[in-house]
Amino acid sequence: MEFIWNNFLLLLLIIGLITGVIFYIGDRLTFYADQLSVVTGLSGAFIGFVLIAMITSIPEMVSTFISVKKGLIGLAAGGVFGSNLVNVALLSSVFLIFKDKKLKIENSSIFSFLSSLILLGFLGIVIIQNPVSEMIPNKYLVIFIFIIIYSFIMRHAYDLNKQDDTQELEESTQEKENISTTKTIVAFTFFTLGIIGISWALVVVCQQMARVNVPIYGKALGEHFIGSLILAVATSIPELATTYQMVRRGFTSMAVENIAGSNIFNLLVLVLASLFSTSNLWTQIPLNTLYTIFLIFIVSLLICIVGLIKESKVFTYIIYTGIIVIWVYSLVLVF
Repeated sequence: MEFIWNNFLLLLLIIGLITGVIFYIGDRLTFYADQLSVVTGLSGAFIGFVLIAMITSIPEMVSTFISVKKGLIGLAAGGVFGSNLVNVALLSSVFLIFKDKKLKIENSSIFSFLSSLILLGFLGIVIIQNPVSEMIPNKYLVIFIFIIIYSFIMRHAYDLNKQDDTQELEESTQEKENISTTKTIVAFTFFTLGIIGISWALVVVCQQMARVNVPIYGKALGEHFIGSLILAVATSIPELATTYQMVRRGFTSMAVENIAGSNIFNLLVLVLASLFSTSNLWTQIPLNTLYTIFLIFIVSLLICIVGLIKESKVFTYIIYTGIIVIWVYSLVLVF
């Protein structure tokens, strides 16, 4: 067991297997969340921006809370901000895969992405405040301000998205008779608990990888790099599964809002996780996290630009490709 636990390549293989399980559970969660929306009558906007976003962010939530509880703040911050960057890169990748479809980013989705940047900017200010000022950000004050902004955003997002797509409503009416409410709720709960358990295993393995020397390189990669790459990518697999299925089925707006909603929820998780830190979490986040935050701003604004131009397909493909390149470049910065 010790041989496996101290072998970087075997740990990487274990993470690959865990990632595969997360992909499967994420796909099942999408299926049953879709059925849940039919039997409950919840709107597509709510499902994408809130419910599915929260569900697919469960791995980030579990890994962040466990990392903070263990005092691994670099791993927690790297996982959250790295995951947000990965999410936008995954959205761009899926859009490139389905480039032959007529994919549109609606104004409500642009609002969702801009809202995520407001919250991200606030946390960026909190993080940068510590080394440049004698004022240490109080974690309870940070939580209070964040929740106020978050509540305001959710309220306005609901107002923008409360009109459902007519075709979706007709399909929901036709499908409702063939869906068992009890079975849907039980299955949904089962896979939700499953993703919590597998996420716990993922963060444990990632924590060990941060300590083990890499073959040839001869040194450990460190918490922030592992968090920004391995943990961020693995915990974003549910977002990949759900986004792919949504775009394939033609629910482009729901897919975009799923990513924006996941990014917002990830930030909320990090803020709430600060309650479990024995000291002030915001004073311990590595400053190189600011590079990742800056790149999240760039890629999110690029997505908004795609939503505004709408007509130029070639330009949108260039932007999507550029977002993926930026994500790869971010790994070099962190490394």
